[in-house]
Amino acid sequence: MAGAATALNGSSYLKTKQSPGIDTTRSYTVAAWAKINNTNGFRTIVSQTGNQRSPFYLQYSAANGRWSFTLAGEDRYPPAKYYTASDSTPPQVGAWTHLVGTYNADTQAITLYVNGQAVGTSKVDPDWHGWTTNGPLTIGAETTVQLPDAAGLDGAVSDVRLYPYALTDQQANTLATGNASVHVQSAYATTKCVDDWGGNNTGAAIAVYNCWNGNNQHFTFTPDNTMTVYGKCVGTQDNATGNGAKVVLRDCNPTEGGQQWLRRYDGSIYNPQSGRCLELPGWATDNGTQLGIWDCHDGANQRWIFTAQTTGS
Repeated sequence: MAGAATALNGSSYLKTKQSPGIDTTRSYTVAAWAKINNTNGFRTIVSQTGNQRSPFYLQYSAANGRWSFTLAGEDRYPPAKYYTASDSTPPQVGAWTHLVGTYNADTQAITLYVNGQAVGTSKVDPDWHGWTTNGPLTIGAETTVQLPDAAGLDGAVSDVRLYPYALTDQQANTLATGNASVHVQSAYATTKCVDDWGGNNTGAAIAVYNCWNGNNQHFTFTPDNTMTVYGKCVGTQDNATGNGAKVVLRDCNPTEGGQQWLRRYDGSIYNPQSGRCLELPGWATDNGTQLGIWDCHDGANQRWIFTAQTTGS
């Protein structure tokens, strides 16, 4: 299903001809792009057919009004228990959203990622080790052998992926935003986004500006850990490493450590060469405030929200 997209009307769904080949008693990951047209009931993005339950449900849950990744405790209805990791905020109706659900059998943790960010986690009971089925994968609904189809998706699904291991925070973030155009929004001043302040000119300031849909706010994080816009790379001025070094647009140069940026679980953007983080200096929020690097800390002026830019209807 990687790369494929389909629209669904709440009663239609897709089902694979074969089992997806993952052992749900071990670590695994379920991922997809999804869009819901309404929140009138449960809306399942991905599930797997069991006799009466699916081992997992990547879905919008009407029980809490949130995106959720849920594991059924057993293959009967109703199971004695469900284990769920959920988002803390309601979904945006009509917007493409990247969802990743992971189960780590070693830590017994369930984690939900929304648009590359871990938004909810929980743990299964210590003596629970899951169950598995050889049933097919269902895209856009819950299907079982013995019970009626349910929780159909009114919306669309794209790029469904399963992995026989639990993605790390960085891998989940990269899956959502890596090699794709993203907005980088300040967690401190949520109306401000990272902006190529001077167009595609080498040396232009990388600053914050009111968020809008302009190309100079569409950045790409590449697999080799660069952050690009207009075909150039974001880096520190003159490849500097000290506190307060300004961040500018540079001609891409793989030998410059000042052009390397790692997105971390806490929302910071880390420069390994300097050991420092991308920062909104002095907590300033004025349009045109140039970004810099500083010793990493827990402040919101070093936290960023990555939102994948998607196209299509």
